[in-house]
Amino acid sequence: MNILQRKSSMVLYAFEQSIGDFVLNYKDLNIDNALIEDITEREISRGRSFDPNQIKDVVEATYLGELFQIAIDLTSNDSFHDLVKYLYSLFHDFEIHLVRNAISHPNRQFLDFFWYRLAAIATDPVVDILGLVKVKKAFISANEGMLDDPPEEWLNKVVWEIPNNLPSTFEHAVTGLIGRNKERKQLETYISQPRVSTVALVAPGGIGKTALALDLLHYIVHRPTAVNSLDGVIFVTLKTEKLTALGIQQLTAVQTISEVKNKIVESINNIFDEDLKRFEEVALLYDQKRILLCIDNLETVLREEQALFDDFNNTLPGGWKVLITSRITVENTKTLSLHPLDQKSGEILARKYQESRGINTLENNDYEKISKACFFNPLAIRLTIDLINLGRDIPTSISEAQKNIAEFSYNNLIEALKPTSIQILEAIFVENVSTRASLCHVLEKDLDEISDSVGELSRTSLIVKSSQKDIETYSLNDSIKDLLLLDPKNLEVRNKVQDKLLEQKNQVREIDFHQEKRQYPIWHRDNIPLDTPEGLKILVKNVNMAVRRRGETSSLSELIRKLRDAENIYKTYAIYYKSLAKLLDKLSDSHGQKDALLKGLAIDDTNPNILYMLARFYADQGDYEPSTKQYQRLMELGWIQSNEENIEFSRTIYNGYFLNLLYSKEYQRILDETKKWKDDESFSPLLGVYRATAWKRTIELYEVEESEKIESAINSSLSIFDEVFRKYGYSVEACKQATKVFEEIIFYANNPLRAEDKLIGFLQKVKKNISQISSTYLDYDWSGLYKKLCSIQIPENPFYSFSKSGLKSPSQMYFDGLKEGDFIFVKIESIRNNYLFSIDHNQTQYFVHSNQYKGDINWYNLKEGELLKVHPLPADSSQAAIKVKAAFSCE
Repeated sequence: MNILQRKSSMVLYAFEQSIGDFVLNYKDLNIDNALIEDITEREISRGRSFDPNQIKDVVEATYLGELFQIAIDLTSNDSFHDLVKYLYSLFHDFEIHLVRNAISHPNRQFLDFFWYRLAAIATDPVVDILGLVKVKKAFISANEGMLDDPPEEWLNKVVWEIPNNLPSTFEHAVTGLIGRNKERKQLETYISQPRVSTVALVAPGGIGKTALALDLLHYIVHRPTAVNSLDGVIFVTLKTEKLTALGIQQLTAVQTISEVKNKIVESINNIFDEDLKRFEEVALLYDQKRILLCIDNLETVLREEQALFDDFNNTLPGGWKVLITSRITVENTKTLSLHPLDQKSGEILARKYQESRGINTLENNDYEKISKACFFNPLAIRLTIDLINLGRDIPTSISEAQKNIAEFSYNNLIEALKPTSIQILEAIFVENVSTRASLCHVLEKDLDEISDSVGELSRTSLIVKSSQKDIETYSLNDSIKDLLLLDPKNLEVRNKVQDKLLEQKNQVREIDFHQEKRQYPIWHRDNIPLDTPEGLKILVKNVNMAVRRRGETSSLSELIRKLRDAENIYKTYAIYYKSLAKLLDKLSDSHGQKDALLKGLAIDDTNPNILYMLARFYADQGDYEPSTKQYQRLMELGWIQSNEENIEFSRTIYNGYFLNLLYSKEYQRILDETKKWKDDESFSPLLGVYRATAWKRTIELYEVEESEKIESAINSSLSIFDEVFRKYGYSVEACKQATKVFEEIIFYANNPLRAEDKLIGFLQKVKKNISQISSTYLDYDWSGLYKKLCSIQIPENPFYSFSKSGLKSPSQMYFDGLKEGDFIFVKIESIRNNYLFSIDHNQTQYFVHSNQYKGDINWYNLKEGELLKVHPLPADSSQAAIKVKAAFSCE
């Protein structure tokens, strides 16, 4: 927003506030009911909360013109009446609604004289007489350069706009529409005539038919009085070709009319929030609506058969009007023929276009030469100026322009461009709308090279720049697309881009299919949001696959290079940095990994996967306090959930959180936060295990003499484990932690201050569960523990009579061929990525897939020669190896 635009917005905002305050100061309000009904209907149709009985709601909902009408009504019986009417006449005569709309639309040109019109009104004595103090203060501040921008919601509020689908930017915006005032007024007159239903704007290519039509339509939809004659404006552009997977397909006239109908249905649905399916529904439902339909480039249909368009036109509702642009004459219409600019206008266009490029101006006679040589064709003038700015001399640029001047200028301009710029034109031709990221991807070039050529093209009329979601996009000038269609400049690149886009779409389709099939939740490491750019989706998928593979690092290094090259393109996407962090973790670059995670979190500080990865990273580095904070953030965001989709993630959060507290020796904090561990059925066993473990760890804080505290902690821990085992079974982690309490009991048994009755009670609780625990937690020396328990010298030691069978080590049980329930012991023979082969003591082979593995040791850390405990399925004579139902690690 330039300085004059900011000044204008500041003063106009003060005007709206002041007039609103002026209305609110009247206690006895008598407002026209029809106006209130109109405002109410409009607010409700837009889904807004509105109370017509609250004057504050009414004032906030009214447009500036309506505020003036209310103020005029309220002052009908006092001395302010004529003053308010006078102020309103100034707003009307100076067309201040155009200023307001230019402020509301960032892509619309803001003309300098808008500010001076507004300044003239703000300094009129009527402002002081009416007591509009805010206006005077705003003007003085703005004039002295003390700018205070209005609220964002006010800037973004469209003051007046008839429902439409007109483009927000158009090709002549850099200069404005020049030399067409007469034709513009004539065209507006034709459209406004009640007996004229179809108007045709006819001219050769490059003359400015579309520019004139769009300029007038933009003016109409933002003119408050237009609501008296129009309910909506629809703009449809006919294309002469369609891009398919097989190449460029020429469209037949019937298909084009069908597409026009479909576009009308789509536009009605978008503009009026409908859900109609067929053109016939629109014609019936909107029969009484006053719609202005503009069809651009109608010659596509007319070249084939005029009757097809006539039939279509006759199906439109009677209240609709049609505006056509065409290169050939249209029958049965009110026709306005558009001719080249006059000499003066041609020179003005050349000069303004040159100035808009920010380049040194030419001599006055040069502008005259250019416009004459181009036969005052607007497109030819712009392209010739572009060519001169690229370094061609003027005589060369304007020579041989006797025929097909637009094509002549276009071809000469193309010859002066860099090869990469031409490739970009071909890529945009295929993509229709491109971004720097997509151009880097489809042309396989780095960002610097693309940016350099985009800069070159931006100084010409070949491409049109726009913005979508704060990302710069590029499309071809419609006339340039026609020229590029008739005269391709690099078909090899065009075909290559087309093939690459097809390949990319197939890859993205497969990625989206697998995402949908696997239904990865948002917190999953491999989740890829649907709105991720296609090129980034493919990169992320490749990263996800690479980090799952073992060994080989060359592919990781290549991916790192690709990600680094793409940083400037995707640096606004958190998933980019998440993927980079995963690769850096695989390559043991802890500093880079941390930096990537923090950058991702700066983009999306609620991303559960990045928060979790950062928590794990800090924990792996031994930084438990910052790790704990990340887990707390996840809990604050509501990720502790008991539903099926998220419960596993919730458990990992709890595990990481309480492990950090254990490592930080914050045992009392764990005890405080797990007091109600029994109340949450979904997480009771997990919380119970950590509470029991915390009780066990508190023993480390006591001196030998504090036997009562030690006994209380052991008893609390054993009691919790006993309840966990009884209610929820014997999980590996619970069994593992319980063994540490058993070891603590042996240590306590050697305490000279021990209480024998307490010790016997402890040993009885151990005996109650030790058989099940030892058959679950196999990575432990149970024989050694058993010997220590049996050696405790106290009367009535329950382990004196305890059977030693079942307490052999896994290695001994393997060599003896012993079973443990439904499980047998096997030795790993060979390991592949997702499966392994193993043998029992009889050399019988067993097949284990990673999906069946339930062990405590990570699958990727298993080694050949290690033991597993497997539950085999019935043998199948057709299989070389016996498959298993489940497998666990042993040692």
